[in-house]
Amino acid sequence: MLPESSGRLVALRVAGKLTKEDMVSVAPPVEEKIRENGKVDLLCDMTDLHGWSLGGFWAELRFDAKHAKDFRRVAVITGKPLHRFMASMLKPFTSAEIKCFQQEKKTDALTWISHN
Repeated sequence: MLPESSGRLVALRVAGKLTKEDMVSVAPPVEEKIRENGKVDLLCDMTDLHGWSLGGFWAELRFDAKHAKDFRRVAVITGKPLHRFMASMLKPFTSAEIKCFQQEKKTDALTWISHN
């Protein structure tokens, strides 16, 4: 988790190739935030994400399905069209507001996600 994480805000940076092991290590602290706060806000910096392993992709899909109603807002920081497309594909399956931001707009993402 990134230092910006506090209260109901979960801030993560995903870099390299996302693996099943990455999801196994990230899931427990995020689930703890959900237990403590109910719905949480997620800021996910995917600027340096270079894809998913097959196990990582499936683990993320399972996590997303399990927690579809547990997020209030999701801010995705990325400049990659594929990541923006994948974020848009989640919208029908979650009650969360999802918005994508370019890397240079991280401050805007933090402002948006922190807004009540």
